[in-house]
Amino acid sequence: MIDELCEHGATSPRFCALCRHQAVQAMVEGITIAKESQLNWHNEAVICIRNMARTGRPFTAEDVVAEIGAPSGSGKVIGAAFNTVARSNMIWRCGERPADRKSSHRRMLAVWRGGQVTEQTRLFND
Repeated sequence: MIDELCEHGATSPRFCALCRHQAVQAMVEGITIAKESQLNWHNEAVICIRNMARTGRPFTAEDVVAEIGAPSGSGKVIGAAFNTVARSNMIWRCGERPADRKSSHRRMLAVWRGGQVTEQTRLFND
């Protein structure tokens, strides 16, 4: 019994090496596009976080998402952007508050503030 002929003349696309190769190429292209879009969002988020830090006012991940939109795919990209800026000592965690978005079910969000490292140590030594 013949399943179906593929465009290359094989009895089935699953038995055709060319069809399998094309499928793998399409998958790799899709992964690359997704990673590039996440990288672009990450870079935009880092810039946004740094701009918010310069104001000196407290802010959360919700504020960043409201400013530049949510990343496509994994939400872990948001944490990675905050981690990048926090490692440069431009922001520090100064508290928590419940999320405003209904889909977050009031989970606790980190509140961040920008400033110098001396300010950070002064706040925690009081």
